[in-house]
Amino acid sequence: MAFGLFKKKAAADLILKNGRIITQNADMPEAEAVACQDGKIIAAGDLSSIEALINGNTEIIDLDGKYAVPGFVSLWQAPSLKVFHGKYLDLNGCPNKDELLTLIKGWADSHEEAEVIFGFGYNESIFDEELQNDGKAAAEFLDSACSEKPVVLLCENNISCIFNSQAEEIITQTAEEEMVRYITTPYILNLFVPFDFEELEQSVSTQLTENIERGITSSMSLGAPDYFEALYQDALISLYNEGLLHQRFFSSYFLNRPLLPKGLLHRLMQMKTNCNEMNGFINANLLLIELNQKNCPMDFSQQSLNTISEEAADKNFDIYFRAQEQADLKKAYLAAEHVRGKGYKDMIAIESTCSLPEEIKKELMWHDSIYGISDEFKEHAWQNAPFIAGISDTAGSIEPGKLADIAVFENNPYENAELGLPSEKAVITVFNGKVIYQRSSCN
Repeated sequence: MAFGLFKKKAAADLILKNGRIITQNADMPEAEAVACQDGKIIAAGDLSSIEALINGNTEIIDLDGKYAVPGFVSLWQAPSLKVFHGKYLDLNGCPNKDELLTLIKGWADSHEEAEVIFGFGYNESIFDEELQNDGKAAAEFLDSACSEKPVVLLCENNISCIFNSQAEEIITQTAEEEMVRYITTPYILNLFVPFDFEELEQSVSTQLTENIERGITSSMSLGAPDYFEALYQDALISLYNEGLLHQRFFSSYFLNRPLLPKGLLHRLMQMKTNCNEMNGFINANLLLIELNQKNCPMDFSQQSLNTISEEAADKNFDIYFRAQEQADLKKAYLAAEHVRGKGYKDMIAIESTCSLPEEIKKELMWHDSIYGISDEFKEHAWQNAPFIAGISDTAGSIEPGKLADIAVFENNPYENAELGLPSEKAVITVFNGKVIYQRSSCN
């Protein structure tokens, strides 16, 4: 017997047979074979039924007892940050402004070829009020570390930036020529892109290849700064247009401060619009709300959090909260309750290292429908990652109608998964119904 979408004279493009096919479909946990057509699974079940879908153009792969599972979804690899590692001055954790100058000098000395010194991740609290609010004072301060080339530093909040006199001169001149009335942080960053795009595209391509070799067919970015996320997405779009993107990517909008709902929705919809016409390969449908006080320049009131969450849910965005302290965790749960109470059923997840007291949980009507992301959850994320990524209706199981994203391994990959990902390399990776990676012959 086989579950399938059978059409008259249906024929499969690809059939996998004679393996341990773990479907993640409760109605048929294992199958002898699976058939794919036009990028989707059309049947899964017993071999005799699947063989009826063979014609002269069908590619047949004998798994020889190997394990076939739904392609893995990566949630915690931080792909859009990892690809930039070592390519900018990392100021995260810089303790004071004197150390900041030392880091800039050291980077300038070791990167003489760089036309721009770009740094990210400083905390505004290391500066006194004058340096925070007086651009000229900040420029003179940075000049003492490097005055020969532009220096542009983006704050960890992804909002504020400071720059030296060289950069200031370029910004002022360009803005005048282009008749720009309001100089924003995105405008400044677009003037000083410190990365070579061809090099960036190659790095992204290498990263995707490594994922494919591990049986990862979808990746999600959780909380990367907008600047890095946008550049990474540009590289993905370029690869897609070249026919070289063999993976689905899901970006998120990172929010760590209250915004007016109108402004937030504009940014969310702009992010989603940029992914149109990408055939589902590049997606943007998640709002990630950071509530941890350390990473938040402004605290969320319960009312603002409720309003933001409701407005996002109204536009069909999934919501992912990060909350480490119990007070913030309660805020996240109450906001989730608010959204559920309004009738919205999109995915809501809360990542936290602590938990709410049971007496508080009992007061929550909807807590059972809210995913709690713990370390234990991450170890078994292969079960729920498709839901978190918002693709459980199209991927995450081997059954008719789902996307034909399948990974094949020598051993059961679920038994030694690390952060929900396989610890060994795949033998074969199928993406969109095509074999895109094959480590060894499997006839």
